[in-house]
Formats: sequence, C-alpha cells, structure tokens
Amino acid sequence: MKEQAVVGLLSALAAAMVIPEMAEVSQDPETGISRGCGFVTMRSIFEAKYAITALDGSVSP
Repeated sequence: MKEQAVVGLLSALAAAMVIPEMAEVSQDPETGISRGCGFVTMRSIFEAKYAITALDGSVSP
C-alpha cells in the first residue's frame, strides 16, 4: 500500500467520523518496501462494521 493510499484511507475514515485504533502497512522485512496491503484495527466491532459500510466503494487502491 503506497503512502498516499494510507493517507487517503485514514482521511476517509476521519470523514466518516471513525477513528482507527491502529493502522499498519505490511512491508517486506528485507527491503522495507510495502507489500501492497495493510491492516486497520478498530476499537469495537460496531465501529468496524460502520467503517466498512461508510467506506464501501469510496476508497480505491
């Protein structure tokens, strides 16, 4: 996941009024280059479901 994509995702979450507990980009341990994916941890299952619904189709890689 590119840095711009991470910023876009976090901006979209903030616009949806949902703040993640943690966001992490998966990186290759040898090169430090992004593997093209990341993980977002929400504070509760309710916030996670709300974020999925609110952002469905609004964030593109």
